[in-house]
Amino acid sequence: MSLKVDSRKVKKGDTFIAIRGLTEDGHKYIEDAIKNGATKIICEEGNYSVETLIVENTKDYLDKEIKKLFDETLEDMILIGVTGTNGKTTTTFFIYELFNLLGFKSAVLGTIGFYVDKEIIPTSNTTPGQIELYELFLEAKKRGCKAVVMELSSHSLYHDRIKGLTFDAAAFTNLTQDHLDFHKTMKEYKNTKLKILNYLKKDAFIVVNNDDKYSKDFIKENSITLGKKDSNLIINEINLFKDSSNVKFNYENKSYEINLNFNADFNVYNFLTALMIVNKFGFDVDNILKVSDKLYYPEGRNEKIDVFGAEVIIDYAHSPDAVNKMIDTYRPLTRGKLITLTGCDGSRDRGKRPKMARIAGEKSDFAILTHTHPFDEDPDHVKKDVLKGATKNSIFIDDRKEAIRKGLNMLEKGDTLLLLGMGRETYQTYGKEIRPHSDYEEVMKFIKDKNKK
Repeated sequence: MSLKVDSRKVKKGDTFIAIRGLTEDGHKYIEDAIKNGATKIICEEGNYSVETLIVENTKDYLDKEIKKLFDETLEDMILIGVTGTNGKTTTTFFIYELFNLLGFKSAVLGTIGFYVDKEIIPTSNTTPGQIELYELFLEAKKRGCKAVVMELSSHSLYHDRIKGLTFDAAAFTNLTQDHLDFHKTMKEYKNTKLKILNYLKKDAFIVVNNDDKYSKDFIKENSITLGKKDSNLIINEINLFKDSSNVKFNYENKSYEINLNFNADFNVYNFLTALMIVNKFGFDVDNILKVSDKLYYPEGRNEKIDVFGAEVIIDYAHSPDAVNKMIDTYRPLTRGKLITLTGCDGSRDRGKRPKMARIAGEKSDFAILTHTHPFDEDPDHVKKDVLKGATKNSIFIDDRKEAIRKGLNMLEKGDTLLLLGMGRETYQTYGKEIRPHSDYEEVMKFIKDKNKK
């Protein structure tokens, strides 16, 4: 890939495009790009020692060039995008797994990185920038993939990171409070998510969760819906068990029943969304159901670990609705105490902090409040916001490792500990400092230490 917008990634012979962004101006890094080997510069002004093309708007130039590359590379590749507040990762992962189980080689891109051939390629964002996207898609095509399934975050839609792409199918999972530090209002947040409709091909379809209160905004001419009533796929019954679920539904005038290797109502919706998408690409429902017993969560999503007869659940839940649903799922499945550990990011939506703390305290036997990523905000400011929602059965512990150990030491047989907010992330961000941290590794260390005694 010869086009670059990051001077640090420039190699000999590359073309550097100087983009004026929200916080940085690429023109400041042109000389760095030349030192690193750029032999051509695309910019809006200036005169440089290598071949230089002056254009009116470098972002528009990049959009046009990337679209040409996408059109050439992706002419015969299926693109599927999933948007919503919660469920994007699990839904895209289920689509990816089902396609591959059915012999239709695919890749998936999102919070968990870029999965292809069971290999994870790290990415810069849930939805990377245009050039990084192109490079990933090119890699998928080289490996023989026929489809790429990707998460579409609200930030990526707002910043047009997917400009140049057109999608064959999409899905809307749900919309609840999140990212209001950026979008300010739920209306603005919803309107940003709705931009996915602008990227659909003329004959594309979108699967919509009809039980979400914002569903009507996403239902268009080529929509197909799922829900408990008035939908294309009707969910008749969901029975949840400790490690599984039984689902009965009607779809296209037929009744179906399936036992799944996971629980939680919201994950049943994620699965059925994936089923409908895969079905619309020519795979029979019965054949999809036959391979569905091989489906499992991606790491860090509803990930279960047995800890001496108690159960620890690691999940990325980081919004009030997601925390609420996780507790509602595991409360009836827990024989003993339900302990919830949750935390909020700094430099993000302040309004959700006390809400998450209140939900954890009111719905759990004990709540442990802590940090995820303070980012550039003073951790004490985050703590103060969180404590506004704290209940009498809550405690705030600044160090997340210590908070996890507190929860683990409280466990007895039959108890459940929910570790929410970070999933399988491997670090915490404190300003410019990156601190190694993994919820999963902390649990593993605890088990190892206990076994030594």
